[in-house]
Amino acid sequence: RIGQNGAMFTSRPARTLASVSIAVSLLAAAGCGKAAEKVAEKATEEAIENQTGGQVDLDVDGEGGVSIETEDGSISSSAKVPEGWPDDVPVPDDLQIMMGGSQDTPQGLVLTVSGLSSTEPKALLEEFKAALADWEISGESSLEADSGNVAGAQWELDGRRVVLSATSGGQGNSQVLIAHTAAP
Repeated sequence: RIGQNGAMFTSRPARTLASVSIAVSLLAAAGCGKAAEKVAEKATEEAIENQTGGQVDLDVDGEGGVSIETEDGSISSSAKVPEGWPDDVPVPDDLQIMMGGSQDTPQGLVLTVSGLSSTEPKALLEEFKAALADWEISGESSLEADSGNVAGAQWELDGRRVVLSATSGGQGNSQVLIAHTAAP
C-alpha cells in the first residue's frame, strides 16, 4: 500500500511473508553442521522479530524445510506437497515441486504447491475442471500468445477455495501454482 506522501506500507502478514525469504536465505548461507544451523536459526529469528515487531519461533527440519511461528500464525515451506493437502485437490503427476508451503491466516489454512510441469497451461486447466467438476468455478481465464500461454481458475466448495495458475514461457515447461484455502 502506498501512502499520500509516497511512502510504502505493508501489513504485518505481508512483512511476515517477506521474512520467510530472509529466513531461507540466511539459513542457506549458514553452511553445514548443527552448531552453524542453530546460530543461523537464532540470527534469523532476531531478523524476523526486528522486521515484524513480534515474537518468532523458527525451526529448520534439516531437509531444506523451514517453519516459522508468530503470534499472527505460522508459515512453513519445503520442496514437497505440504502436510494436510486435501485428497480431492489434484497435484499434476509430472509436477516437479519447487516449493510447498502452509500459512495460517484469518481466512483459513492456506496450502500451496508450485513447480514445473511438462503439461501446457490450457490442458492443466481442463484436467482441473474435470477433477473439480463438483466444485463451483468462480473465475476462469486463459490467454495464448507467441511469448507463452497462461491459464487459471478459481473454484469454491463448502467454504473452501482452490486456485490454479499455470504459465508457459517457451522452454517446454509450465510454471504451476496451486493453492487450497480451508474454511476457518
